[in-house]
Amino acid sequence: MRLRYLFLCSLSVLAFEVLLLRVFSIRYSYHYGSFVISIAMTGYVSGSLLFLRTKLLRGASAETYVFLLGLSFPSLHMLFSVLPFDLPRLLFERTQILYMALFLLLSSIPFFLYAILFSLFLSADPERVPMIYGYDLTGAALGVLLPSILLPLLKIEGCFFLISILPIASILPTLRGKRLLATIVLSFCLLPAVVMVRIEPSPYKGLMQLLSEGSSRLVRILDGLDSRLYLFESPRLRYAPGLSLIYRSPIPSGIGLSLDGEVSGIMLGPSFQSCEFYRFLPCALPYLLQKKGGGRALSIGFKSTYQLFCPSLLFGYDTVLVERDQSIRRMLATDLALGPTKWKVYRGWRSLIKAGQKFDVIALERASFSPSYPFGLAEEMDVTIEALGLLLQGLKEGGILYIEAFFLPPPRVELRLFLTVIEALRRAGIGDPQRRLIVFRTLETVVFLIKNGTFSERQKREIERILWKREWEMLFPYRGGVILESPYDLSSLLSDAFRSDREFIEAYPFDISACSDDRPFFNYFLKLRSIRKIYELSSRRWVYFLYEGMTLPFLLLVLLAVSSALLIPSICRARGGGLIPSLYFASIGFSFMALEVFFIHVCSFLLDSSSMGFCFALLLLLPASGTGSLLIGRFRRPPLLVMLSLPLALLVLYFTSPKPTYAVLLTPLFPLLGVFFPLGMKVLVKNTMDSPFYYALNGGASILSPPLCFMLSLSFGFRTLLLISSLLYIAALSLLHLASHGDEYDRA
Repeated sequence: MRLRYLFLCSLSVLAFEVLLLRVFSIRYSYHYGSFVISIAMTGYVSGSLLFLRTKLLRGASAETYVFLLGLSFPSLHMLFSVLPFDLPRLLFERTQILYMALFLLLSSIPFFLYAILFSLFLSADPERVPMIYGYDLTGAALGVLLPSILLPLLKIEGCFFLISILPIASILPTLRGKRLLATIVLSFCLLPAVVMVRIEPSPYKGLMQLLSEGSSRLVRILDGLDSRLYLFESPRLRYAPGLSLIYRSPIPSGIGLSLDGEVSGIMLGPSFQSCEFYRFLPCALPYLLQKKGGGRALSIGFKSTYQLFCPSLLFGYDTVLVERDQSIRRMLATDLALGPTKWKVYRGWRSLIKAGQKFDVIALERASFSPSYPFGLAEEMDVTIEALGLLLQGLKEGGILYIEAFFLPPPRVELRLFLTVIEALRRAGIGDPQRRLIVFRTLETVVFLIKNGTFSERQKREIERILWKREWEMLFPYRGGVILESPYDLSSLLSDAFRSDREFIEAYPFDISACSDDRPFFNYFLKLRSIRKIYELSSRRWVYFLYEGMTLPFLLLVLLAVSSALLIPSICRARGGGLIPSLYFASIGFSFMALEVFFIHVCSFLLDSSSMGFCFALLLLLPASGTGSLLIGRFRRPPLLVMLSLPLALLVLYFTSPKPTYAVLLTPLFPLLGVFFPLGMKVLVKNTMDSPFYYALNGGASILSPPLCFMLSLSFGFRTLLLISSLLYIAALSLLHLASHGDEYDRA
């Protein structure tokens, strides 16, 4: 069989997995992007098991599956755009459960077809397993790279067209006569339709709600690896978080920004570049306290151009803007003229501070367009203990770190942010953090001012005067003044948290403990022992758990049921199987996925981008694993001692490394990751027809791995995955050593 089929199909399937993540984000929500890995693994497992049981599938040619795989991509693209499935309608329409099941089933078809193709190669040529596995991993690596390069140029629709063409083009030289003519005609009828059909956001998303008004219109669409950016106009579009109630003039409008259908910010027009209303926003306070012009400001996270106009035009600061989203950076750089440009745009802020740059004001803007927060399982690397400590290092003497977030009852984000700031100050060797921290509240936001130095009495009186004039409430340290109406006494909660943080954290119904780089889930507040109490606080509505990202334990149970339904019957009927091979392939499947999740986290941290981190981690792991798989055929005997160096290095890193970023030192050992699977096939599998079953078992362990790894990371941190992965690899090597004695060892 031609290995180019496997290479191009693996490339297309992994590219489809990345594109499916983008479809989830646009059509529904990026919250559910974690389903993609489990959908892929379910398709792989079911395809391998069905191939093993069905003679009809084993009799078809490889070209048939390659052709079907190529046509599945454009077909699914068009079905996604017309399928009447919307997550919000699950709450009041039972038919949506059927549509959801259909959507998940359809999404797994390309993975199902590829699993059959891969199983066909394994069973047809068992002596070339290392070569087959190597081509599979190398193609997968390029499949991850392809969308990251081409999405800004071709958009999602163009990328779907490209990944459809590649598999079909690979089989054209082998076709003759009517089969060749039928393939060309069918392809050219179906593929152009992909470019003509655009994936639209759910009608329940903010963008579609605003565009439904007659005077609203869509201006432009920009695609990137991180998101799809919509620029639009709407008469109801206003954005001024924390604006003082004493401001009576019109609030400026502008061009709206929407990421994947969720409204995220606004570009103000040139007429408001010198608008006085900026002085009534809380973001002006740190510049008013500095009493000087011509300083330097760093703004992290783009929400509106007032972040640039306020420091640059009103106070004369040179402003550096940090924005991770590729589409927004493109828009700022090329599409809109913002008048005088005393500012620059960068992707990440860590490299700037580590390079020695200092700022008078650093603004960390966490108040998005609407009062809501990111999904609970999203990693927030800007508000960890270590991140805030580094931001404080980036301040000049007397500089101010400004953080603004929406106030959403019951208090959780405010308390966690407060405790994280206090812990960062204490780790910096500051024994009296209350002298460097001021917290106040506007009607809708909570603002933190952290100074590199102590606030003088003159500055405190100045702050009190401004808060009184703006009708804002001082929260910490409490010094009297305006009191805004609220069912929660946030000032008392902050004081209690400061006096007895450990007792307060234990007694509070939500998890509000400080976040670290190893546990960066800032918006995940679930305490398992407090589920009943949280349920009562949410007015007895389970939808609250869905919205807050607290569904992971329940998702794990569902995936456990799916994996059991797929695998247990096959394990019971496995021919020539046995306990040792089953445990071995399940162990290496879970170990590899745990290590993959850990390195995605590390690369996201290093690159200041989750999307880039995901792609870069797979580009590190997959080609190296493919290389190791290709090289294993050169060994006459299993290189167990060489393979043992990988789990031992993981153990050393777990017990000695204070920072997860040191994991990049393991990259020379990555080729060993590709050795375990082909070596297990060579040593443990006696009947070549059982190869698809063990491939399915390996994939079945990978279905459970992502949610289980996240559960462990939420509780114990990402570094725990190193320990688990190393122990499972050691167990797998022990099983391999046990099975490689005697005749099996000689045969190997």
